[in-house]
Amino acid sequence: METTGDSDQRSTDSQSPMREFTSAATTPTSAADEAVLSKFDAAILPASTDPLVHDLFEQQVQRTADYVALIYEDRRLTYADINRQANQLAVLLRAQGAAVDQPVGICVERGPEMIIALLGILKAGCAYLPLDSNYPVDRLHYMLEDSKPSLVLTQARLSPALPKWKGKIIDLDDALVDAARYSSVNVRTQSLGLSAENLVYLIYTSGSTGAPKGTGMPHRSMVNLIEWHRRTLTVRNECRVIQFAPLSFDVAFQEIFSTLCTGGTLLLVDDGVRRDPQALLKKLTGHSIERVFLPPVILYKLCERVRSQIEAPMSLRDVIVAGEQLRVSPAVSRFFQFVDGCRLHNHYGPTETHVVTAFTLGADPNDWSVLPPIGTPVSNTQIYLLDEDQQPVPPGTSGEIYVGGVGVARGYIGRAQLTAQRFVANLFGDVPASRLYRTGDLGCLQPNGDLLFHGRNDFQLKIRGFRVEPGEVEAVLESFPGIRQAVVTAREDEPGERRLIGYVVPEDTESVTQRRDGDETESRGTGSLVAELRIFARKKLPHFMVPAAIVSLDELPLSPNGKVDRAKLPAPDIDRPQAQGFVAPSTPTEEMLAGMWASLLKKEQVSVEDNFFEIGGDSLMGLELVSAVAERLNVEELSVISLFEYPTVQEMARYIETLRGNSPIVCGEIERDSGFPRS
Repeated sequence: METTGDSDQRSTDSQSPMREFTSAATTPTSAADEAVLSKFDAAILPASTDPLVHDLFEQQVQRTADYVALIYEDRRLTYADINRQANQLAVLLRAQGAAVDQPVGICVERGPEMIIALLGILKAGCAYLPLDSNYPVDRLHYMLEDSKPSLVLTQARLSPALPKWKGKIIDLDDALVDAARYSSVNVRTQSLGLSAENLVYLIYTSGSTGAPKGTGMPHRSMVNLIEWHRRTLTVRNECRVIQFAPLSFDVAFQEIFSTLCTGGTLLLVDDGVRRDPQALLKKLTGHSIERVFLPPVILYKLCERVRSQIEAPMSLRDVIVAGEQLRVSPAVSRFFQFVDGCRLHNHYGPTETHVVTAFTLGADPNDWSVLPPIGTPVSNTQIYLLDEDQQPVPPGTSGEIYVGGVGVARGYIGRAQLTAQRFVANLFGDVPASRLYRTGDLGCLQPNGDLLFHGRNDFQLKIRGFRVEPGEVEAVLESFPGIRQAVVTAREDEPGERRLIGYVVPEDTESVTQRRDGDETESRGTGSLVAELRIFARKKLPHFMVPAAIVSLDELPLSPNGKVDRAKLPAPDIDRPQAQGFVAPSTPTEEMLAGMWASLLKKEQVSVEDNFFEIGGDSLMGLELVSAVAERLNVEELSVISLFEYPTVQEMARYIETLRGNSPIVCGEIERDSGFPRS
């Protein structure tokens, strides 16, 4: 089936970019087809008052005002504390020009201020727009120009990460001080003219035509998700939940508001903990965490760290994974045998709908299948499996997953044509003017009523839970001087290790003339070209979209019809080329780094001339490695960008010694243990 994502074009509509677009019609179903469709319908559980997300929070404040809502390092804030400051901030935001149903950008560090800002934005009648400070400046600039937020909240230490922008930028720390003089009374929803159709957030994901696209989600959808959580998960006052996901990942909403709207306690952790599975494990155990939301790849790394019941976080009761297909490895099975009574939940749902199906694995991990189902629809959600003509497929047959119900987003900001293509009229249901979202995912109904995930019907990828449109990455690679053609795909040469791979065809495979601002300077070979291309990509793309390996080819393999034959793209050679001999470490710094690289990449040895990314490393491993090295050597300036700039052991060792004032590590200064498991 042909993907519709390539029609991702800008709208010339003069109305507000946040409007909901009318969609195209589909063909009605027959009575026989209805019998198939009915198996995918969830219970219809109407809300009595159509509350907004912050209404649910305010109701919870009345019940548990003095309970601890947030823990961050040595700080503890109660529900009343957060509500008071969020109300005051909302009044200030309104005074500064925040407009109802329009986005407010938020680029802040993880901490209580981040949660207060989110609630303040919602209470002001606005939608929050997450701006990740780790994103390249060009991407952030595009998001700001595309969404045109009323204003942006940031902090002085993060403001350098933001692009120059003509809109209003407010320092959150200063704003919270200034807001203390404003009323702390709850802002009345009616006074702002808000309804459940107003937006709660605007989140950008990868776009197929080279630019990200923003999805607008209304309150009604997210309230339904919170209420479903109340009914299905272990919910009690003061249940401790760790906040792991970045705001730019929609799972963050689930973590934060399913906790704060049910009387739980949210534990915030910094990026260092998020990047280090061992540190995360210590937090889970040390703070008696009962619920955690994790991408599958982080769950795998966490489970690999737990080798005995003594090491297991025994307080856990619910682990929820989402973002990509769950694979039950032996380490995962062993982990849940240790943590008796902990349930593993497999959630499914794209950004355009959030969670729409869920599956809870059985009590005995020994009985779990390697690839569990994605389950059945959550409440007020309908799932349809349709063929290329948008007609239902019979049970046992793979079809495209269409999603209906209250969870469907309003659409893509400023993209009327793409919205109409992906959000189509629902002529299967009984609700007038309802819509279905075409996910592009394939699924199959099992005899017991569970849904199996069967992959994509196009080239869209999921890497560590993040959506990646290859077209966007390919556009960046092809914009680099000397690159004639690029193709990006994902490979899983080892189970559970899914990596993004780029294939490029240089203009001249013998030598490539380097161009800078139109001037020809010097020639460079393809090896140098690939190294420079990787650095270039890091400056243009978020870390999860940077290929783990880039392979230079004379030509791309083609199918008989002239299209790129992706099945024939070669696996990247992650072993050291035979022509490049092993070079042993010559300094304690090199010895330490080589040992850590070998342990993390599961190799017997690493040469000091080996490139981290060319021998199997990727950006997620890079985050883990850099975090461990920075902590062990107390080098705060070290970042994942440093690894892209100094990708060999030798180069990184020299850079670290420069940061330390040309002081090499001496024998005995650090422990020799790498800190990473060998298997």
